[in-house]
Amino acid sequence: MIKNIVLDWHGVLDLISPMTLRSRFIKLFLKLIWRQKFLQAWHILKFGFDSYSPMVTDYAAGKVSGADFWNYVRQQTDADIAKAFQLSLMQVHVNQNLVEFLKPIQDSYNLYILSDCPLDKKPLIIEKIPSELNFEKVYFSCDYRTTKRDAKLFELFLAQENLNPAETLFIDDSFKNIKIAKTFGLQTKLFLTHKDASQLHRVLKQ
Repeated sequence: MIKNIVLDWHGVLDLISPMTLRSRFIKLFLKLIWRQKFLQAWHILKFGFDSYSPMVTDYAAGKVSGADFWNYVRQQTDADIAKAFQLSLMQVHVNQNLVEFLKPIQDSYNLYILSDCPLDKKPLIIEKIPSELNFEKVYFSCDYRTTKRDAKLFELFLAQENLNPAETLFIDDSFKNIKIAKTFGLQTKLFLTHKDASQLHRVLKQ
């Protein structure tokens, strides 16, 4: 029986998923190709598809400041592209469809957020967390100097909240994160589109 629901932010509670960002990065890539900046184009493509490269991982883990990260992006691409990249990454669009699904059932579950999030985006997300939902606690990777790709974040979360993994549903849009969560015995739901909210009834009844 599920008692706890743990939600990712990007691509779940937020409609801006990594796949959405990648489509935007491809446009920036093509823009650089048009300018014949081939090396810079390669770097922006790498940022979009290798989202867990060492620099990006350290940024998401709070080990690299936003200022240092965006300076690094400018050095690897150019000021114009770095600005467009930053504007895309800093957007927040709450998945209201999921919020409406959770509102009437939230009293039956303990709700949590477990998200990879850099330091400079954290206040933007906090401001947009739906006030209609009562979250027990919010876990951002930058506060723990790690990411979900490192099993330590799951270990920390479960230990601090003293949750039974078998009674906990983890919802994420990343197959790799889902795979790691399963090693801890968590029940999981791969969330790929906003339509998946309507499918959660079946999962929660198990």
